[in-house]
Amino acid sequence: MAVVLIEGFDHYPTGSATQAGGLSGRWAVSTTSAWTFPAGRFAGLCARRSGSGAITMDRALPSELTSLSVGVAFTIDTAAPGSATQEIISLRSSGGAQLVIGVTTGGLLTVGRASFSNILGTEAEGNPWLAEVWYYLEIEAVIHGSTGAVKVYKNGVEVISVTGVSTKGQSQDGVSTLRLRMPGTAAWAACNFDDVYV
Repeated sequence: MAVVLIEGFDHYPTGSATQAGGLSGRWAVSTTSAWTFPAGRFAGLCARRSGSGAITMDRALPSELTSLSVGVAFTIDTAAPGSATQEIISLRSSGGAQLVIGVTTGGLLTVGRASFSNILGTEAEGNPWLAEVWYYLEIEAVIHGSTGAVKVYKNGVEVISVTGVSTKGQSQDGVSTLRLRMPGTAAWAACNFDDVYV
């Protein structure tokens, strides 16, 4: 499997996402307001958005992938996502989400096919999300209508593993876009992304 995207958010101007060479030149962002680029997970910068209302940042992949691995560092200012499971990552085709990865109201990772109405797996109790802690999430996915698979790792530890299921949430056969989502709820008004790969 070849690496098709590495993003550390280290080379952007520290002001608006629309500045020359800014975030919106490389990602399709649903809003260009309230972005900053503070210190990152280890060094350099990260992408931070604070404020109300969910926003998304989409990155088109060079081709549609039926098998892929995605990694992203994520931290949130408060531990509980509020009154509903909040999407933070989705693996998308031109038709919409194939898989969505989010955090439940109990602070556990969960994966759904197309939406959280079709849950494929949820992290076991005992290690809920903590505020102001960097987590590195990795997703390994095979998109298929009956023999699909998805694994989710949190800081290198496998927390979800599902095989032999439909991971195809759309009519397309693979993933052509990576979406990162900042929930922007009252509980989750500010969060950071860093160190992305596909």
